[in-house]
Amino acid sequence: MTASRGSSESTNHTLAPKHYFLGACSVGFLLLAIASFVIATRDAHRLSPRLSTLIEQSSNGHSFMWCQADLRLLNPQEVSTAEKYVLSSPDASSYLIILVLREDYSTSYAKVPLATRAAILCSALSKLRALDDWGQLDADADASFDGIAAEGLLETGKVAITYLRPLLDDRSPARLAGSEESTLSVLYEYRRADFAYRYLCLILGIPPKFHLELEKRDKEIEDVKGELDKLLKGAR
Repeated sequence: MTASRGSSESTNHTLAPKHYFLGACSVGFLLLAIASFVIATRDAHRLSPRLSTLIEQSSNGHSFMWCQADLRLLNPQEVSTAEKYVLSSPDASSYLIILVLREDYSTSYAKVPLATRAAILCSALSKLRALDDWGQLDADADASFDGIAAEGLLETGKVAITYLRPLLDDRSPARLAGSEESTLSVLYEYRRADFAYRYLCLILGIPPKFHLELEKRDKEIEDVKGELDKLLKGAR
């Protein structure tokens, strides 16, 4: 009996290192698999040069109208990454990307919540160097029109009200690029508040007016503020 027990103990001591070795290998393989997953995930979310350029240009206030055609040619991985970026960065840095998705990748664009779209576009409206993507304002109602960015914002409906309301107080100049357009924006003294006023009117179902006199425009803006206050009180 004693010899048998000694033999069993000897066998156990012999197997123990093997068990430790196999256990260590399993842990090693597990850590390797985790590291590979982390690297793959990081690479999947890494911004390509094309997306990085779109973000940089957006942050610098560039207009979509002047966006280079090759920057809009996104591969499937870039489209997926672009979608994730706008969801995580609902601000002006996503401006060109959200419009690229709207124009060229409608399936991904449809996945972006309305509030996210409105936040991005209104942030850009407050920071863009020129508002060529937003349309034109004129005392002749038939001469006023909405550009691609304005159309995207109006598509969000009443969701945009929260983001547009602060812009009614932004009286900073809103210039257009191009000789004729630029001259018009200076002559008419376009302001960011004037564009915000127009979009709020259209969302609320109020015919927008554009006066050449700033005092009259300010009066219209104050009237819309009053309508918004009533709307907000009624929602409480």
